[in-house]
Amino acid sequence: MMPTVDKPKQKMRLIIFFLCLLNLVIFPGAVYAWSDPGLGPGVVQGTQVTITGGSDIKPGTYKYNTLYDVKVNGSQVGSAVLINQIPSYGGYAFIPSSALSEAVSAFKGNYSHVSGNVNLYTINPNNNKRYWIREVGYHSGADVAYSGKVVNITPSPLPTGNISTPPTIKAGQPVNISLTAASLTLSGIDVKYDKYRLDYKFKVNGSQVDSGTASKSLSKQVNYTFPSPGKYTLTLELTDAFKRAAPPITKEVVVEAGGTGPPPVPPSGGKPLADFDMPNMTTPNTSVTVTDRSQAYGGATITTRTWTITPSGYSGTPAGTSYSVSFPSEGTYTVKLVVKDSKGNTSDPCEKSIIVQGDFIPPTPPDPPNGPPVAKMKYPKTVGIGKPAQIENLSYDTDGTIVDVDWDIDPQEGQSSSSIDDSGLDDNGGTVIFKEEGEYKITLTVKDDGGETASVSGTIDVKNSAPRALISCPTDVMQGDDVVIKNRSYDPDGEIKEVKWTLEIPAGGVIKKSSDSSVVTQFTEDENRVYFDKEGTYKVTIEVTDDWGKKASTTETIVVKPAIPNAYFEPVGPYKQNRKLQFVAGGSSPSRYPIITNLNQWVIEPVTSGLTADDIKIRLENPDNKGERVLLFKKPGQYRVKLKVTNTAGHTSEWYEKLYDIQPDAPPVADFNVQSAYLRNPEDRNVSELLIRDLSYSPDGDVINKRVWKYKFDSDNDGSFDDETFIVFDAANNPSPVIRTSHVGKYLVELEVTEGFGEPTGTLDEFISPEDYLKANTDNKPLQEKKTEVINVQPVVAFEAQRKKKVDIVFTVGDVDAGKVWGIDNKIDIYIKSKLQQNGIYSNITKVNVQELKNISNSINQINWNEGADRFVIDLRDKPSCILRVESTGFDYYFKYSYLYPNNYLRANTYKNGVLVYASPFRGWAMVALDPNNLQVIKAVQYDSYAHPYLGDNLANDIASIPNGCIITLSILDAIGGLTPSLKNQLLNLKMSSNIVNNLHWRRGLAFAAVKGGNVIFEKFDPYGTELVIGEGIVSGGAKKDDLFTAVECILKNNIDFIGLGNNTAIYENLISKIDKGVFINNNDIDNALNTAGEYILQKILNKPAGNNQYILLNEEVEYKTYYNDYENDPEIAQRWIYEHDPNFFENSFGKASFDGQWIGSPVYRFDKVGKYLVDFQKRDNPTPDDRFDEYRLWSFSPADKLSLFVHRRPIGTFTFQMTKR
Repeated sequence: MMPTVDKPKQKMRLIIFFLCLLNLVIFPGAVYAWSDPGLGPGVVQGTQVTITGGSDIKPGTYKYNTLYDVKVNGSQVGSAVLINQIPSYGGYAFIPSSALSEAVSAFKGNYSHVSGNVNLYTINPNNNKRYWIREVGYHSGADVAYSGKVVNITPSPLPTGNISTPPTIKAGQPVNISLTAASLTLSGIDVKYDKYRLDYKFKVNGSQVDSGTASKSLSKQVNYTFPSPGKYTLTLELTDAFKRAAPPITKEVVVEAGGTGPPPVPPSGGKPLADFDMPNMTTPNTSVTVTDRSQAYGGATITTRTWTITPSGYSGTPAGTSYSVSFPSEGTYTVKLVVKDSKGNTSDPCEKSIIVQGDFIPPTPPDPPNGPPVAKMKYPKTVGIGKPAQIENLSYDTDGTIVDVDWDIDPQEGQSSSSIDDSGLDDNGGTVIFKEEGEYKITLTVKDDGGETASVSGTIDVKNSAPRALISCPTDVMQGDDVVIKNRSYDPDGEIKEVKWTLEIPAGGVIKKSSDSSVVTQFTEDENRVYFDKEGTYKVTIEVTDDWGKKASTTETIVVKPAIPNAYFEPVGPYKQNRKLQFVAGGSSPSRYPIITNLNQWVIEPVTSGLTADDIKIRLENPDNKGERVLLFKKPGQYRVKLKVTNTAGHTSEWYEKLYDIQPDAPPVADFNVQSAYLRNPEDRNVSELLIRDLSYSPDGDVINKRVWKYKFDSDNDGSFDDETFIVFDAANNPSPVIRTSHVGKYLVELEVTEGFGEPTGTLDEFISPEDYLKANTDNKPLQEKKTEVINVQPVVAFEAQRKKKVDIVFTVGDVDAGKVWGIDNKIDIYIKSKLQQNGIYSNITKVNVQELKNISNSINQINWNEGADRFVIDLRDKPSCILRVESTGFDYYFKYSYLYPNNYLRANTYKNGVLVYASPFRGWAMVALDPNNLQVIKAVQYDSYAHPYLGDNLANDIASIPNGCIITLSILDAIGGLTPSLKNQLLNLKMSSNIVNNLHWRRGLAFAAVKGGNVIFEKFDPYGTELVIGEGIVSGGAKKDDLFTAVECILKNNIDFIGLGNNTAIYENLISKIDKGVFINNNDIDNALNTAGEYILQKILNKPAGNNQYILLNEEVEYKTYYNDYENDPEIAQRWIYEHDPNFFENSFGKASFDGQWIGSPVYRFDKVGKYLVDFQKRDNPTPDDRFDEYRLWSFSPADKLSLFVHRRPIGTFTFQMTKR
């Protein structure tokens, strides 16, 4: 996973602002934009906010930083808010929820996919709904990187692919279509699904024929058979893991006609064959359909059809390939067809007859006049001899009933009445059979119930039509072909009673039965299946006799042509050099005279100039097998293939020949995609995986069966690969190889591909040399497209500055068990001092024994006495705020304060080892009052130690004369005098009762003096330093509550922490309850008590917050805490600091700092010029110890929050002094 500003990898959770430069992909189109209104009212830089929702960002408290620009490939499309962690080591950029659609469009993503994968976060205050821009970018298929105050979005290129086909494609023959594709997803994208997924669909003319899923790359051959010749559109549709569809990849191919089998044998002379379908019988006025079935041969087509119908009188128009016709009258009609083909050949006529026959119903007679019956009958006008004539009595009487019916049938002259059989006739009619031809008169007489009669007569013509002699047979046949010769004769009005066949066979001619090949000399059946074993002209005659003795005959002539075979072949395989082509001999010949394969004659010869017979390689596994030729052509060009075949009838075909254009074998195209830069992965031993996607393909449908990947590493980083050696890192035909390396620098990748023979038919290995396997490499690929780089990620830094952490600890030790205080100094060092040192905290630990007076006062100046000096004078008139600090250097070294004379001179009596150095008549207490606004001395009074009974009153009066709110310092001036209980009570009562004292404002930096015999020392040691933790020493077991000089207000005002070590809980809890700040530790076990006190002090100091705006004093030591985080865990090699100095920020400038505006190698710890300093620093990582790769050692970006230091003076008075011996 890549480093991010928003997903830190280590405990420090630092921010990382730069990622590697990846492939820059330019997407044309409209610029999408949105504006970010920020987080709403009240949220400014530094405001704490909370983030909830989602699963990848931990809910918690963060800090609002500012607005970042959002750019896609360098063009701004919107903005986003940056939320930092606390402290500012990392952050997250968010866009408004309302901008999701615009952002996804700008990032070139799929909205449906993105919206279904991102989390919605809530940022408070103001209930702000937002999306994390890294999630939006990743699920849009884009990398996300931070640079300065810019979020850079780099969309991944869409997947790419190719379709390869053989140069020749034939209908009906399977071919292999090569599909190749590659995912170009940028490696920095981090999602939980396969980011390199490829979904593909392959379509032919819009119909899907294959689909599937691949990862990183696709290389597949689809076997497909085109059903018919013509143009086809092949389409490859690709979709990446982010549901982004690439533009469809299309290819147009032309499919040639495939083998259709041998052509039919045409009639002799190449004439077309006329034929049609038509029923042989119908009834009057009934529509019949006539359909043409004619055929033309030799590639010709029927162009003209001539129809003739005799006799005329029909209805309809005979024309075209199909028409309808009807016949109004009974009789026999003849239909004839003659066709003409496109070559001008005219067929023999084809004639067929149709018989029209039906009953005649005379019109209904008019209604008889009222009264007589109506005689009416129905009878056939004609009837065949011997056929029953159906006669029906239709007579009726309109006003009664018919009571008598009489039929009278009279033959014509010359006919006997015996020729009439009317036994089937009754009053209602019936049948009459006539046994002789002629006309017969039939009369019907009816009589009604009123005696009226009526008659009706009609004539029936009895005929016997002659039979029709018809033979169904072809007029031209091929020797050996099965022929059906069929008797199609019929009797229009009776039955055929006798059939006689006569065969006229030419000399040498033979007719045989189809079923058993026995010789036929006479036909005996109505349907005869035979074949003619010899060519020649045969005649077939048929004579038929009907059931009344009439005869008819007809003769058909059949011309039998010799069974000359037709040669034919169809190649299987591509028309491409070095590809296997299989020519299988075929052709047509009557099945009884099969082609003799071993007599086949093949001729395969070059046509193109320069080609030789040696360029044709034929595999002859069995030389006697002439049924096929398996070969390949070594060179492209035109070749001729010819074939003759011979059948068992001894006939040989003409040459069948075809020309073939053999296409050259196109070399493959070598290509690949590599990102311009990659990162090292700290979770994999800092190894970078340089993933490369192969884009090679064969333009003519072959397959890539060998890929050899190699690279050079610019080991001396001189920008040239000429002096480097190639390393083969993958030779396993891998379309997605990986270089694993941990070394930053530049790499040059090359690829050599070798193609195989991708067609299903393959090749003939025995004729293939290594040179025939075509190769390609990427030598001519632009150098910039082959170079990549393992780059370094800039480290991330943050820093804090503060006044150097230090602590002053004062232990007061009273009268306690000797065992507890024995070795106390060593125990303090072990449990407290060493613990603080280990955490970089300076400590000044002082132990004060209550038998020893040590007066500690605050000052920025310290006077160190030289031995022998007896007097000093300090002039405070220019800087009356100065307070003198005087310390003893030995156990017997006592000192005392005097007061300030009205002329502001301070006098002091000083003793050293009991020897008076300078004498003063004043002893006892001193009180100094200061104006809190300017620290001017308002009043200074010394009280003699002998005036103990009067001190309370005097002090109360003096304090009453001092304005409210002043700062009062009380000091004991002499170590000799002691405090009586009454004096201590007076002081305590004064403190508790005096309204002025109760409202004392104890300012930072002013001393509260120690008292001999007292138990507590409270002090603010440094007016602008760290807070001082004041320890109360071990209290005497006999101490009483009123022994504590409890300066509660001083503790609260100065943020002082109190630690009580003892075994009298009540004494300490009284104080702690008033200040609500401190801790009591039982000291029964002094070791454990001191260790607990040390932990308490350490945690108090470590938990003190630092900030990036600090106020310090001139020459006061500053402590910096820096943070360094490197994504790849590279070590730090250097750091640099820069200070921008504003010397006029405070009045009375000291001028510019000497280091202003310059990068320096280490920080400034003490400042000698006042003003404001804007501090920035950077650290540089070291990804490799090789100095030749110095350019990969990167300086970090500046910390997110810069540091401001305000350096000013201590309020100090200037003074001089001189010492005069007296």
